[in-house]
Amino acid sequence: MHLRTCTVGWVVAVLAAPAAAAVDLTPRLSLQVEERYDDAALLQVGGAGQLITQVSPKVALELATPVQEAKGFYAADLLLHHGSGQLTVDHRFGAQAKERLSPRAEVSLKAQGWRVGDPTSLPRTVLSAVPIP
Repeated sequence: MHLRTCTVGWVVAVLAAPAAAAVDLTPRLSLQVEERYDDAALLQVGGAGQLITQVSPKVALELATPVQEAKGFYAADLLLHHGSGQLTVDHRFGAQAKERLSPRAEVSLKAQGWRVGDPTSLPRTVLSAVPIP
């Protein structure tokens, strides 16, 4: 309940900003198309990997004042697995907020989520361990 109150309070503060502190509201639409070969064990058909076509429409909204920023997005990932002919839909969403308290200090919050049917489609943001001689 506290998070909802803070979020509502932040939105009200931004929308009620004085005319001198103009609010910049920017909607964004994008479409990403990707073709890749994946040989992950969970995707193998007959012992071989398969081509995957991914189409990802994304809608985002950005809100900014001189001291506050907020961003949010939703994207649906349509994945066509050529080897099996299977079509799956994954969902990604996220939000980010930032407030500048002074020229040297700011508070920020970032949250992202994924709802996927195939764990190999999650973002791989970790680098492999490489021994250093």
